[in-house]
Amino acid sequence: MSKIPESTETKPDGGLAAIAKLPLLPAILSSLGAIGILTAVGYVVQSSRDRLLGINLVTSHPTTDYVTLGGQFLLDTITATWLHWEAASITALLAISSGLVVAWVLQRSKAIAIQRVVWIVIFVLLTVLYVVKSRRLDLPYIRMSDLLEKPPVCENVSPGQERIHDVWERFMCSRDDDTLHTAIKEKVHVDCADVPGSALIAAPPQMTAKRGIARLRENLHTGLSIENEYTINIFVTALLAFVALMLCFAPALTSIAPITAGLVRVLLLAMIVADVIALPVVYGKVMLSTRFPSGRIMYDGIVADEKTQALKSEPRNDKCLILASDEKFVTFYDTDDNIFVQVKRDKVYLIQARETGDLVAERITYFLQNSPCSGGS
Repeated sequence: MSKIPESTETKPDGGLAAIAKLPLLPAILSSLGAIGILTAVGYVVQSSRDRLLGINLVTSHPTTDYVTLGGQFLLDTITATWLHWEAASITALLAISSGLVVAWVLQRSKAIAIQRVVWIVIFVLLTVLYVVKSRRLDLPYIRMSDLLEKPPVCENVSPGQERIHDVWERFMCSRDDDTLHTAIKEKVHVDCADVPGSALIAAPPQMTAKRGIARLRENLHTGLSIENEYTINIFVTALLAFVALMLCFAPALTSIAPITAGLVRVLLLAMIVADVIALPVVYGKVMLSTRFPSGRIMYDGIVADEKTQALKSEPRNDKCLILASDEKFVTFYDTDDNIFVQVKRDKVYLIQARETGDLVAERITYFLQNSPCSGGS
Protein backbone atom coordinates (compact mmCIF):
# COMPACT_ATOMS: atom_id res chain seq x y z
CA MET A 1 0.00 0.00 0.00
CA SER A 2 1.57 3.26 -1.14
CA LYS A 3 1.91 6.20 1.22
CA ILE A 4 0.16 9.42 0.54
CA PRO A 5 2.87 12.01 -0.22
CA GLU A 6 3.20 14.74 2.35
CA SER A 7 2.24 18.21 1.31
CA THR A 8 5.15 20.39 0.28
CA GLU A 9 3.20 23.60 0.66
CA THR A 10 5.18 26.23 2.52
CA LYS A 11 3.38 27.67 5.48
CA PRO A 12 4.08 31.23 6.53
CA ASP A 13 6.07 31.52 9.71
CA GLY A 14 4.66 33.20 12.82
CA GLY A 15 6.13 36.60 12.03
CA LEU A 16 4.69 36.78 8.52
CA ALA A 17 1.35 35.46 9.68
CA ALA A 18 1.23 38.14 12.36
CA ILE A 19 2.09 40.89 9.88
CA ALA A 20 -0.67 39.63 7.59
CA LYS A 21 -3.21 40.38 10.31
CA LEU A 22 -2.56 44.11 10.04
CA PRO A 23 -4.85 45.76 7.47
CA LEU A 24 -3.01 46.88 4.29
CA LEU A 25 0.44 46.53 5.91
CA PRO A 26 1.68 43.60 3.75
CA ALA A 27 0.62 45.40 0.56
CA ILE A 28 2.33 48.62 1.67
CA LEU A 29 5.60 46.90 2.58
CA SER A 30 5.74 44.83 -0.61
CA SER A 31 5.04 47.84 -2.83
CA LEU A 32 7.61 50.08 -1.18
CA GLY A 33 10.72 47.95 -0.90
CA ALA A 34 14.05 49.19 0.47
CA ILE A 35 14.50 51.95 -2.13
CA GLY A 36 10.95 53.15 -1.65
CA ILE A 37 11.36 53.32 2.13
CA LEU A 38 14.64 55.26 1.82
CA THR A 39 12.98 57.63 -0.66
CA ALA A 40 10.06 58.23 1.71
CA VAL A 41 12.39 58.82 4.65
CA GLY A 42 14.53 61.19 2.58
CA TYR A 43 11.44 63.15 1.53
CA VAL A 44 10.33 63.52 5.16
CA VAL A 45 13.81 64.66 6.22
CA GLN A 46 14.07 67.20 3.38
CA SER A 47 10.58 68.57 4.02
CA SER A 48 11.42 68.90 7.72
CA ARG A 49 14.64 70.79 6.90
CA ASP A 50 12.80 73.16 4.53
CA ARG A 51 10.20 73.81 7.20
CA LEU A 52 12.91 74.62 9.75
CA LEU A 53 14.72 77.05 7.48
CA GLY A 54 11.51 78.55 6.08
CA ILE A 55 12.91 78.39 2.54
CA ASN A 56 13.24 75.74 -0.18
CA LEU A 57 16.91 75.76 -1.11
CA VAL A 58 16.15 73.58 -4.15
CA THR A 59 12.71 73.64 -5.76
CA SER A 60 12.87 70.05 -7.03
CA HIS A 61 14.89 66.98 -6.07
CA PRO A 62 15.54 63.82 -8.08
CA THR A 63 14.72 60.48 -6.47
CA THR A 64 18.40 59.76 -5.95
CA ASP A 65 18.68 62.78 -3.64
CA TYR A 66 15.92 61.43 -1.42
CA VAL A 67 17.47 57.95 -1.38
CA THR A 68 20.84 59.42 -0.43
CA LEU A 69 19.24 61.52 2.31
CA GLY A 70 17.39 58.47 3.63
CA GLY A 71 20.66 56.54 3.77
CA GLN A 72 22.33 59.47 5.54
CA PHE A 73 19.52 59.43 8.12
CA LEU A 74 20.14 55.74 8.87
CA LEU A 75 23.91 56.22 9.06
CA ASP A 76 23.69 59.30 11.30
CA THR A 77 21.16 57.58 13.55
CA ILE A 78 23.51 54.62 14.05
CA THR A 79 26.44 56.99 14.57
CA ALA A 80 24.48 58.91 17.23
CA THR A 81 24.13 55.72 19.29
CA TRP A 82 27.91 55.16 19.06
CA LEU A 83 28.90 58.70 19.98
CA HIS A 84 26.42 58.91 22.85
CA TRP A 85 26.87 55.37 24.09
CA GLU A 86 25.99 56.16 27.71
CA ALA A 87 22.49 57.43 26.89
CA ALA A 88 22.14 54.72 24.24
CA SER A 89 23.15 51.91 26.61
CA ILE A 90 20.84 52.96 29.44
CA THR A 91 17.86 53.61 27.18
CA ALA A 92 18.43 50.41 25.18
CA LEU A 93 18.61 48.34 28.38
CA LEU A 94 15.35 49.83 29.66
CA ALA A 95 13.64 49.46 26.28
CA ILE A 96 14.70 45.83 25.77
CA SER A 97 13.80 44.87 29.34
CA SER A 98 10.39 46.53 29.07
CA GLY A 99 9.72 44.89 25.71
CA LEU A 100 10.61 41.42 26.98
CA VAL A 101 8.44 41.88 30.07
CA VAL A 102 5.49 42.97 27.94
CA ALA A 103 5.93 40.02 25.56
CA TRP A 104 6.13 37.60 28.49
CA VAL A 105 3.09 39.02 30.28
CA LEU A 106 0.91 39.06 27.16
CA GLN A 107 1.62 35.40 26.36
CA ARG A 108 1.66 33.99 29.90
CA SER A 109 -1.96 33.85 31.04
CA LYS A 110 -4.41 31.50 29.32
CA ALA A 111 -7.56 32.86 30.94
CA ILE A 112 -9.36 35.15 28.49
CA ALA A 113 -10.54 37.55 31.20
CA ILE A 114 -7.03 38.01 32.58
CA GLN A 115 -5.63 38.44 29.07
CA ARG A 116 -8.07 41.24 28.38
CA VAL A 117 -7.26 43.04 31.65
CA VAL A 118 -3.51 42.76 31.00
CA TRP A 119 -3.99 43.97 27.40
CA ILE A 120 -5.96 47.04 28.56
CA VAL A 121 -3.38 47.93 31.23
CA ILE A 122 -0.50 47.68 28.76
CA PHE A 123 -2.44 49.70 26.18
CA VAL A 124 -3.05 52.49 28.72
CA LEU A 125 0.64 52.52 29.70
CA LEU A 126 1.62 52.58 26.02
CA THR A 127 -0.67 55.54 25.38
CA VAL A 128 0.77 57.45 28.34
CA LEU A 129 4.33 56.76 27.13
CA TYR A 130 3.40 57.89 23.62
CA VAL A 131 1.93 61.17 24.91
CA VAL A 132 4.96 61.88 27.13
CA LYS A 133 7.38 61.09 24.28
CA SER A 134 5.46 63.30 21.87
CA ARG A 135 5.37 66.26 24.24
CA ARG A 136 9.00 65.98 25.38
CA LEU A 137 10.98 64.51 22.47
CA ASP A 138 8.95 65.21 19.33
CA LEU A 139 6.66 68.25 19.37
CA PRO A 140 9.18 70.83 20.69
CA TYR A 141 11.41 70.04 17.71
CA ILE A 142 8.62 69.58 15.18
CA ARG A 143 7.32 73.08 16.00
CA MET A 144 10.63 74.71 15.08
CA SER A 145 10.11 76.60 11.82
CA ASP A 146 10.99 79.70 9.76
CA LEU A 147 14.41 80.03 11.39
CA LEU A 148 15.93 82.06 8.57
CA GLU A 149 13.03 84.50 8.48
CA LYS A 150 13.04 85.51 12.15
CA PRO A 151 14.95 83.46 14.75
CA PRO A 152 13.00 83.46 18.03
CA VAL A 153 15.97 84.62 20.06
CA CYS A 154 14.50 87.84 21.46
CA GLU A 155 11.15 86.48 22.59
CA ASN A 156 10.36 86.27 26.29
CA VAL A 157 9.42 82.89 27.70
CA SER A 158 5.64 82.69 27.95
CA PRO A 159 3.93 80.29 30.41
CA GLY A 160 3.92 76.75 29.05
CA GLN A 161 6.60 77.51 26.45
CA GLU A 162 9.69 76.90 28.59
CA ARG A 163 10.44 73.57 26.91
CA ILE A 164 10.25 75.00 23.38
CA HIS A 165 12.41 77.99 24.36
CA ASP A 166 14.97 75.63 25.93
CA VAL A 167 15.14 73.62 22.69
CA TRP A 168 15.78 76.79 20.67
CA GLU A 169 18.56 77.88 23.02
CA ARG A 170 20.29 74.50 22.87
CA PHE A 171 19.94 74.35 19.10
CA MET A 172 21.52 77.76 18.56
CA CYS A 173 24.27 77.23 21.14
CA SER A 174 25.16 73.90 19.52
CA ARG A 175 26.43 75.81 16.45
CA ASP A 176 30.23 75.74 16.31
CA ASP A 177 30.61 79.49 15.89
CA ASP A 178 32.26 81.79 18.45
CA THR A 179 30.84 84.93 16.81
CA LEU A 180 27.32 83.57 17.24
CA HIS A 181 27.96 82.64 20.87
CA THR A 182 29.21 86.17 21.58
CA ALA A 183 26.16 87.72 19.91
CA ILE A 184 23.80 85.47 21.90
CA LYS A 185 25.52 86.44 25.16
CA GLU A 186 25.44 90.17 24.40
CA LYS A 187 21.91 90.38 22.96
CA VAL A 188 19.97 87.60 24.69
CA HIS A 189 22.07 87.37 27.87
CA VAL A 190 22.44 83.59 27.53
CA ASP A 191 25.90 82.15 28.10
CA CYS A 192 26.23 79.17 25.76
CA ALA A 193 28.86 77.70 28.09
CA ASP A 194 25.99 76.91 30.50
CA VAL A 195 23.77 75.32 27.86
CA PRO A 196 23.95 71.49 27.63
CA GLY A 197 25.68 70.31 24.48
CA SER A 198 27.89 73.34 23.88
CA ALA A 199 30.59 72.87 26.53
CA LEU A 200 33.07 71.47 24.03
CA ILE A 201 32.85 74.69 22.07
CA ALA A 202 32.86 77.07 25.02
CA ALA A 203 35.72 75.56 27.06
CA PRO A 204 38.59 78.07 27.43
CA PRO A 205 41.65 76.98 25.42
CA GLN A 206 44.05 77.90 28.26
CA MET A 207 42.63 75.21 30.55
CA THR A 208 44.90 72.27 31.28
CA ALA A 209 43.92 68.89 29.89
CA LYS A 210 42.77 67.37 33.20
CA ARG A 211 40.86 70.46 34.36
CA GLY A 212 39.38 70.86 30.89
CA ILE A 213 38.07 67.29 30.74
CA ALA A 214 36.67 67.55 34.25
CA ARG A 215 34.82 70.76 33.42
CA LEU A 216 33.52 69.38 30.15
CA ARG A 217 32.12 66.30 31.85
CA GLU A 218 30.53 68.44 34.56
CA ASN A 219 28.87 70.75 32.03
CA LEU A 220 27.77 68.01 29.68
CA HIS A 221 26.08 66.04 32.46
CA THR A 222 24.15 68.94 33.98
CA GLY A 223 21.50 68.34 31.32
CA LEU A 224 20.80 66.52 28.08
CA SER A 225 22.09 67.86 24.79
CA ILE A 226 20.02 67.67 21.62
CA GLU A 227 22.11 64.69 20.49
CA ASN A 228 21.47 62.90 23.81
CA GLU A 229 17.72 63.42 23.50
CA TYR A 230 17.75 62.21 19.90
CA THR A 231 19.59 59.05 20.97
CA ILE A 232 17.00 58.40 23.69
CA ASN A 233 14.25 59.07 21.17
CA ILE A 234 15.59 56.30 18.92
CA PHE A 235 15.12 53.58 21.53
CA VAL A 236 11.84 54.94 22.92
CA THR A 237 10.48 54.94 19.36
CA ALA A 238 11.59 51.32 18.90
CA LEU A 239 10.01 50.32 22.23
CA LEU A 240 6.69 51.96 21.37
CA ALA A 241 6.58 50.29 17.94
CA PHE A 242 7.46 46.87 19.42
CA VAL A 243 4.87 47.04 22.20
CA ALA A 244 2.21 48.25 19.77
CA LEU A 245 2.97 45.29 17.48
CA MET A 246 2.77 42.90 20.43
CA LEU A 247 -0.64 44.30 21.31
CA CYS A 248 -1.74 43.81 17.70
CA PHE A 249 -0.84 40.12 17.83
CA ALA A 250 -1.89 39.44 21.43
CA PRO A 251 -4.25 36.47 22.01
CA ALA A 252 -6.70 38.81 23.75
CA LEU A 253 -7.70 40.28 20.37
CA THR A 254 -8.71 36.88 19.00
CA SER A 255 -11.47 36.60 21.57
CA ILE A 256 -13.37 39.71 20.45
CA ALA A 257 -15.40 40.48 17.34
CA PRO A 258 -13.26 40.54 14.16
CA ILE A 259 -14.39 44.04 13.19
CA THR A 260 -13.49 45.36 16.64
CA ALA A 261 -10.10 43.65 16.52
CA GLY A 262 -9.51 45.15 13.07
CA LEU A 263 -10.31 48.64 14.27
CA VAL A 264 -8.00 48.24 17.27
CA ARG A 265 -5.18 47.09 14.98
CA VAL A 266 -5.73 50.07 12.69
CA LEU A 267 -5.51 52.40 15.73
CA LEU A 268 -2.28 50.76 16.90
CA LEU A 269 -0.86 50.86 13.36
CA ALA A 270 -1.62 54.60 13.17
CA MET A 271 0.19 55.08 16.47
CA ILE A 272 3.21 53.16 15.12
CA VAL A 273 3.29 55.23 11.92
CA ALA A 274 3.06 58.55 13.80
CA ASP A 275 5.68 57.37 16.27
CA VAL A 276 8.16 56.24 13.60
CA ILE A 277 7.69 59.20 11.22
CA ALA A 278 8.41 61.67 14.03
CA LEU A 279 12.02 60.43 14.21
CA PRO A 280 13.14 61.54 10.69
CA VAL A 281 11.20 64.78 11.20
CA VAL A 282 13.22 65.54 14.33
CA TYR A 283 16.39 64.49 12.50
CA GLY A 284 15.69 66.93 9.68
CA LYS A 285 15.07 69.73 12.17
CA VAL A 286 18.10 69.51 14.43
CA MET A 287 20.45 66.66 13.47
CA LEU A 288 20.99 67.15 9.73
CA SER A 289 24.05 69.32 9.19
CA THR A 290 23.55 72.96 8.21
CA ARG A 291 27.15 73.39 7.08
CA PHE A 292 27.77 74.19 3.41
CA PRO A 293 30.86 74.90 1.28
CA SER A 294 32.11 78.43 1.88
CA GLY A 295 33.97 80.42 -0.78
CA ARG A 296 33.38 82.77 -3.68
CA ILE A 297 31.30 82.65 -6.84
CA MET A 298 31.78 84.68 -10.05
CA TYR A 299 28.72 85.21 -12.22
CA ASP A 300 26.79 87.69 -14.35
CA GLY A 301 24.45 89.59 -12.03
CA ILE A 302 21.60 91.94 -12.89
CA VAL A 303 21.84 95.45 -11.43
CA ALA A 304 20.04 98.75 -12.03
CA ASP A 305 21.88 101.60 -13.72
CA GLU A 306 22.38 104.49 -11.28
CA LYS A 307 21.24 107.12 -13.80
CA THR A 308 18.61 105.47 -15.99
CA GLN A 309 17.58 102.72 -13.54
CA ALA A 310 17.63 100.35 -16.48
CA LEU A 311 18.62 96.76 -15.72
CA LYS A 312 22.01 95.68 -16.97
CA SER A 313 24.36 92.72 -16.65
CA GLU A 314 27.41 93.14 -14.45
CA PRO A 315 30.09 90.64 -13.36
CA ARG A 316 30.01 89.87 -9.62
CA ASN A 317 32.38 88.12 -7.28
CA ASP A 318 30.46 87.33 -4.08
CA LYS A 319 31.57 85.72 -0.85
CA CYS A 320 28.98 83.10 -0.08
CA LEU A 321 27.83 79.73 1.21
CA ILE A 322 27.11 77.45 -1.74
CA LEU A 323 23.81 75.79 -0.89
CA ALA A 324 22.96 73.81 -4.02
CA SER A 325 24.15 73.31 -7.57
CA ASP A 326 22.74 71.36 -10.50
CA GLU A 327 22.64 71.60 -14.28
CA LYS A 328 20.09 74.44 -14.17
CA PHE A 329 20.79 76.68 -11.18
CA VAL A 330 23.34 77.54 -8.51
CA THR A 331 21.83 78.61 -5.19
CA PHE A 332 23.94 80.42 -2.59
CA TYR A 333 23.72 82.65 0.46
CA ASP A 334 25.53 85.98 0.02
CA THR A 335 27.28 86.51 3.37
CA ASP A 336 28.09 90.15 2.57
CA ASP A 337 24.54 91.27 1.72
CA ASN A 338 22.85 88.48 3.75
CA ILE A 339 20.48 87.45 0.98
CA PHE A 340 19.70 84.23 -0.88
CA VAL A 341 20.57 84.24 -4.57
CA GLN A 342 19.79 81.77 -7.35
CA VAL A 343 21.65 82.12 -10.64
CA LYS A 344 21.28 80.21 -13.90
CA ARG A 345 24.11 77.76 -14.37
CA ASP A 346 25.21 79.23 -17.71
CA LYS A 347 25.72 82.63 -16.01
CA VAL A 348 28.26 81.25 -13.55
CA TYR A 349 31.96 81.50 -14.44
CA LEU A 350 33.73 80.18 -11.39
CA ILE A 351 32.95 78.57 -8.03
CA GLN A 352 35.63 78.43 -5.35
CA ALA A 353 35.26 76.74 -1.97
CA ARG A 354 38.04 76.14 0.55
CA GLU A 355 36.15 75.57 3.80
CA THR A 356 32.65 75.17 5.19
CA GLY A 357 30.32 77.55 7.00
CA ASP A 358 27.14 77.17 9.03
CA LEU A 359 24.08 78.71 7.37
CA VAL A 360 22.10 78.87 10.62
CA ALA A 361 24.98 80.52 12.49
CA GLU A 362 25.46 83.10 9.73
CA ARG A 363 21.78 83.99 9.62
CA ILE A 364 21.20 84.16 13.38
CA THR A 365 24.37 86.20 13.91
CA TYR A 366 23.20 88.70 11.27
CA PHE A 367 19.77 88.90 12.88
CA LEU A 368 21.21 89.46 16.36
CA GLN A 369 23.66 92.11 15.22
CA ASN A 370 20.90 94.01 13.42
CA SER A 371 17.97 93.49 15.81
CA PRO A 372 16.72 95.75 18.60
CA CYS A 373 16.33 92.97 21.16
CA SER A 374 18.05 93.72 24.44
CA GLY A 375 17.40 90.53 26.39
CA GLY A 376 15.17 87.50 26.12
CA SER A 377 15.37 84.53 28.34
